[in-house]
Amino acid sequence: MTYKTLITENVENHSSNLLKNTGYKRWFIADTATEIATGINSLVFPLLALHFMQSSASAGFLVSVSSIGSLIGLLPGGYIADTYNRRKVNLIFSTIAITGYLSIILAIREQISSGALLAFLFAIISFSTAVLAPVFTSSLKQLVPSAKFAQAMGANEARSALLALAVPPVAGLLAGISGVFPCVVALVCLVSSIAVFPSLPLRTTEKLQNKDGVLVGFSLIWKNPALRTLMFAGMLINAAVSTVMLVLIFSLKQENVTVFNIGLVQTAIAVGALSGAILSGFVVPRIKSGVLIIGSLCWISVFLCVVALSTNILFITIFAAISVVPGPMLNATLMGYTLSITPAHQQGRLDAAMSLIASLAAPVAPLISGIGTEVLPGKLAILFAVAFIVVAVLLCLLSPEIRTLQKGRDWAQEEG
Repeated sequence: MTYKTLITENVENHSSNLLKNTGYKRWFIADTATEIATGINSLVFPLLALHFMQSSASAGFLVSVSSIGSLIGLLPGGYIADTYNRRKVNLIFSTIAITGYLSIILAIREQISSGALLAFLFAIISFSTAVLAPVFTSSLKQLVPSAKFAQAMGANEARSALLALAVPPVAGLLAGISGVFPCVVALVCLVSSIAVFPSLPLRTTEKLQNKDGVLVGFSLIWKNPALRTLMFAGMLINAAVSTVMLVLIFSLKQENVTVFNIGLVQTAIAVGALSGAILSGFVVPRIKSGVLIIGSLCWISVFLCVVALSTNILFITIFAAISVVPGPMLNATLMGYTLSITPAHQQGRLDAAMSLIASLAAPVAPLISGIGTEVLPGKLAILFAVAFIVVAVLLCLLSPEIRTLQKGRDWAQEEG
């Protein structure tokens, strides 16, 4: 019996109505709890690092270590999710992350300002949550009929957008009271995930057998010139986005902007991204992808320059939100194009390879942000992010495959 047959038989037992699908609803609760914990990390880790180290450069180094932890967890996470009992994997790595949060809470209470300890704890938590992500993604395929998979992913994206709006200000408010509180919330979320996940009706004893190998995703990327260029450009864009977010946190904190208001800036950015996500469904199928990619990158560069030169918190918030509007369109273009040209049995490993490549430059961003904020006035360190995006624009302009990439609705026909 093949792995595909096992999944098909398992899914047939679940309701095609997602609202009546008990397995899916439990999965949604557990996945949401884990995503809240991950979202808290993105704001709280930089603030905790800055609180303990009293230096943007040192804080940037600690956040960089956290990024490395996430990076290391990507490929093993995909392999582990396909190979081992997912209930046990969720239990083990959620418990590791919980232990990390408990240790951070203890360090805060005892005022233990050890950079090495914080770096270790940040890395462990980030690694664990990175491993958990593919565990949830691969589990969803066993809980939802294929005809409803798009609807389930749509609900997942909407949930993520709402969390991106809600988590930063709440986490910022809690961190403003005490760094302990957001860590407690993250801890409770992971405990909830551990409690709910074992009830999911999953087949976890079968292994995915595939002769193509774990690293086939890298081969697929390298053999496709357009995808290869998009991956390198995506790596630079991710580094730019991470740099911008951290520069805003560090610089606004140094300007004595309240932690709650810093969270509101991130919420405004999430609103901009949500607006772009709504527009992408109309824009991506109708505009040539090459034009959309290059135009979006130019848009982002221009408005980030405005943010870098602004001193008023209101202007910073507005233009930062406007700058990210094309971001979801870029993501939709990349993911949609990839989906249209990739065989289904290789999609998972390609996704893992894409995530790893796109995140390769992420550890550099905290270092640039921390050092740049210390040596440059205001938010001028954002100009480093603009430089990354300009290089990405040049890569796309020099690629005939990108310049001639057709509209989203024509990808499948173009690839034959």
